[in-house]
Amino acid sequence: MPWKPLPRVGSDPPVRLDRPLGRVLRHLGVPSASVLPALDQTWADVVGPAVALHTSPVTMHHGRLLVRVDDPAWASQLRWMEQQVLGRLRQEPGYEKVEALDLRIGPPPSADLHR
Repeated sequence: MPWKPLPRVGSDPPVRLDRPLGRVLRHLGVPSASVLPALDQTWADVVGPAVALHTSPVTMHHGRLLVRVDDPAWASQLRWMEQQVLGRLRQEPGYEKVEALDLRIGPPPSADLHR
């Protein structure tokens, strides 16, 4: 028996997923998918160029921004300036409700490209 598509009579047209997906992400405490890449572009403005060379935002969940840091010394620096960073973050679209930074020591982002 040859394949033929189902009839379209009475079927709903396709819907965009950005709105319902955005509602689910907000419910989970995660900013929209477009926010984190935008923050990655302005990260140096938020933390300063020296700190930005050693840190990168990874994800946000329930008001906590996970930041990867390449060295414990830079984690200490970022922890010391956390309130200042949070104040600047709250001015970025999608990060108005960020409450805290979670820091994880790991390889610098550029190291991932060389694997």
